[in-house]
Amino acid sequence: MPEVEMKNDGSVIKTAHLIARAGWEVDLPLWEDAADCGPCHPGNDSH
Repeated sequence: MPEVEMKNDGSVIKTAHLIARAGWEVDLPLWEDAADCGPCHPGNDSH
């Protein structure tokens, strides 16, 4: 996976949609709740 420079890059929602297109059931409100998550700034571990 290529590195991105900041959070909220859309990768969470894109992933949810890819999973749904593959035929899996997606709890979209749960994914939308986490939409601001994503890769951290370099050197930052928010977990």
